[in-house]
Amino acid sequence: MKEIYDIVIVGGGANSISIAAYLAKCGVSVCILEARGECGGGCENVEPVPGFTLDTHATALYGGAAPAFEQLELHKFGFRTVHFRNTFGGVLSNGDGFTFSQHDQEASLKSIAKLSERDAQTMEMLFSVLYANPVNASKLLRSIYWTPPPPQHIRLRSDELPWAKVLNEILPGVYTDEWNNMSTMELNDLILESESLKVMLDYATWLSGPHFNWKGTAVEGMASVLLAAYGSCSPIGGMHSYAHSVIRCALYHGARIYTRAKVEEIIIEDGEAKGVILADDAAPKNKKIYAKKAVLSNTHVIPTFLELIPSKELE
Repeated sequence: MKEIYDIVIVGGGANSISIAAYLAKCGVSVCILEARGECGGGCENVEPVPGFTLDTHATALYGGAAPAFEQLELHKFGFRTVHFRNTFGGVLSNGDGFTFSQHDQEASLKSIAKLSERDAQTMEMLFSVLYANPVNASKLLRSIYWTPPPPQHIRLRSDELPWAKVLNEILPGVYTDEWNNMSTMELNDLILESESLKVMLDYATWLSGPHFNWKGTAVEGMASVLLAAYGSCSPIGGMHSYAHSVIRCALYHGARIYTRAKVEEIIIEDGEAKGVILADDAAPKNKKIYAKKAVLSNTHVIPTFLELIPSKELE
């Protein structure tokens, strides 16, 4: 008997399980094929010493503002987090230090005030706008990271950009159109006084987003720091517990997940992907699994095209 699904997904990494959860919740039949013994990809834990686990890849959760947590109702599938007390901080050459945390704003502002009273007032204003009302931070982050871009033939005016609308709403009189032409370094020079605080935020931007000296990326640079601060937490049990909650969500809504199911070849008919052929030692009984609508490959682009797709189909 043929095994047929609407969508067949090659690879069981974080992207695959998330796509499968969404598709299954929408009533689409979907199958994930993972070559290893467990799904999760980069969101995996290892146990090098019995009783001691660690994250080898993804550790910090940057996606705290993502709509998927509510849309997929991951709390129903065991997802829990613990917040970091401090998001980041810095130590100066004279031994003084400062911290930055939305969870302990009083301590953060007190430490920043040692660098600059004016900067402490600026940060207090930003804290009050973005963290006293977390909806504002969520709206801003979603306008940048979780809003599809317009079609290529449509050119938006600067005031029509999704994040410009949010910034004009939550920071009236502070945000200006010039921010869209600045680098993060230039924006920090504009709104901050302490060189130490500027350097720390420039560096934090580079760690989490665009280079701090790239023109036209000031808003994205500022948002990358906010992204890290907003989601400054770790799933209880490590990032793999996040993957487990998404897997449980996908299974609950009807997705099929096979492990030990290495894909040997993507079946191409009339120039379209129609299914996959599994390796001889794959665990599933049916060695051919068909897709009515699409085959999605979540493995690297090079093995996808050079190993999984027959070379004659690329001529």
